Amino acid sequence: MVFGMKNFWIAYFGIISALPLSASEKAHYQQRVIINQQWGLVATVVKIDKRAPIRFKLKDIAKRIQNDSALSYWDKNRHDIIVNGGYFDQQFAPVGYYKVNSKVVNPHLSKNLSGLIGISRHGKLSLLTQKDFSQTTDLPTVIQSGPFLIDPDGKPGIHKNNYKRYQRTVIAKTYSGDTLIISTAPISLYNLSKGLMAEIPDVERALNLDGGPSSALITDKITLQNRMPVRSYLIGYSFKTKAEASLSD
Repeated sequence: MVFGMKNFWIAYFGIISALPLSASEKAHYQQRVIINQQWGLVATVVKIDKRAPIRFKLKDIAKRIQNDSALSYWDKNRHDIIVNGGYFDQQFAPVGYYKVNSKVVNPHLSKNLSGLIGISRHGKLSLLTQKDFSQTTDLPTVIQSGPFLIDPDGKPGIHKNNYKRYQRTVIAKTYSGDTLIISTAPISLYNLSKGLMAEIPDVERALNLDGGPSSALITDKITLQNRMPVRSYLIGYSFKTKAEASLSD
């Protein structure tokens, strides 16, 4: 199915992405646009190779700041990528389990959010099921999100279409161990799941983050600002030398 806004979003993503497939000037990741007309998917995909020297950290914003956005925390000289994080409520409190640098902000697992993002003390990012999380105790940073668009082992995660179309932010892992960060034009979760499985068959699991006006993605080639303040950002950064990396651990 081809939606009415398709031409607008194709043009929009074409402008912000510059090239259909391009390597970052820092050579730590690749970026491309994918379009699937059958499922109405238009998305920018940032692929971070498993061998890339990129680590992740969570930026927690404890209090709502007026006109705050991802650009407030972006440092082009230090960062490779920044993307919005998980859900929060009207009081700006995180929804679901939320631990940052070993400090638990929300100890309660939400039954409505099927996945979690874990970050090790070395900055390695992982996507966890609730069962995985129950068997993991050593991750200093964990935030809950969901649903899984693609369940572990590459199985469909969404089985019914509610036709609610919003901008989406997604983090995925491939069978080969690469990390994908994806920002989309408005699309339903069902169509997004189907479109990703069709366009990127190597995806082993894919987790939905907060979306709509919370959607944000910045690299050295793209700037998508969130239209409202969000509680958290995931920031990918790299080191120039092994000495710098060891000092950060």
